Amino acid sequence: MTLTIERRGTFAPTHPTTRLCLELLTKAAQSGYLTGMWLDVGSGSGVLAVACGRLGAEQVVACDIDPRAARATVANSQTNGGGKRIFTFCSSTEALKSPFNGIVANLPLSVLIEKRESFAWLLAHGGVLIISGCREPEGQ
Repeated sequence: MTLTIERRGTFAPTHPTTRLCLELLTKAAQSGYLTGMWLDVGSGSGVLAVACGRLGAEQVVACDIDPRAARATVANSQTNGGGKRIFTFCSSTEALKSPFNGIVANLPLSVLIEKRESFAWLLAHGGVLIISGCREPEGQ
């Protein structure tokens, strides 16, 4: 699968943790788990949301608190043909209510820890959680 992604001030879509998420999404799709509604938390450029849509998710909600990231997700979704399948949401996960068949998040460790209760609440029973991220330097 080839995607055309512009960063527009967001996290690098070629980062090793992003690549890991893409590999895990591909394995989930090959195993038949990438179905239904998925959530991309901290969507950034939208690379993971676009990949979810291209790999089989019926709908994807791309959530980020940064308006630049939301705009980048919309643009990259349109560039890669995911326009009607990907819904971009500029807010935190606390505003979401639906259970999701899967959640993908590539975020700093501190944010992943902070979001663990949200992930548990938003993930449907038997759903798939794919997380990766960066380790913060000591002292931060």
